Amino acid sequence: CNQLDFLQAYGWQTISPDDLIKGNVLPDKSVLITFDDGYADNFAAVEALTQRRLKASWYIVTQDIGKQSSWRDHQAPTLPMLSETQMLEMQSEGMTIGSHTQSHCRLTEQSSERIIMELRDSKATLSRILQRPVNSFAYPYGLYDASIRTCAKACGYEVAFTTRSGFGLVNGDTLQVRRISIMADDTLNRFARKLTFAS
Repeated sequence: CNQLDFLQAYGWQTISPDDLIKGNVLPDKSVLITFDDGYADNFAAVEALTQRRLKASWYIVTQDIGKQSSWRDHQAPTLPMLSETQMLEMQSEGMTIGSHTQSHCRLTEQSSERIIMELRDSKATLSRILQRPVNSFAYPYGLYDASIRTCAKACGYEVAFTTRSGFGLVNGDTLQVRRISIMADDTLNRFARKLTFAS
C-alpha cells in the first residue's frame, strides 16, 4: 500500500494495455501495473487499487483457475489461484485480465503446435469467462523469440509483456513491452529509483 500511496501522492497515473494499443499520447507520469500468474492472494490488491482510483492488469494461467497452481519449478510454490468469480469482480472494478498461457510452460522449449495451443486456448478460456475479447498477454518466465511473438500476433494478441527491464516498448513493438520488477520489500527510496531509472 505504501507504494500505491507513493504513486498517488506524486501524481502517477495508471494506464491499461488498451492505452498502448490506441497509441494515445500518455501522461508523463504514467505507469502500467501488472501481476503475473493469477495467485488468489493478489485479489487483496484490487481493493487497495480501487480505493486510490488506480488500476492494474493480471495475467492468468488458465488451467489453474480456481485451483492450486500446478506448474513446477524451484521458484514456484503451490498456492491457491484466482477464481472465475474473482476475475469477474476484478474486471467490474476496471482491472484488465490477460493470458499467461494455459500451463505456464517455457514457450521456447515447446513445439509450434503446443505454442499455438497454449496461446489460443488460454485466450479462448478467458474470453468465455469474461464475456469480452482478451488481447493482452505476458510471456511466462519472460521467454520468447521472434517466432513466438509472431504466434502471439496470429492468435490475436495486441500487447505482450516481456521481462526485459526498462521503459516502454522494444523497437516500438506492443508485443514486446518492457517491465520493471517491483518487490514487496522494496523500500520507497528503491521504488522511487526504479520509477526514475528503470533499474
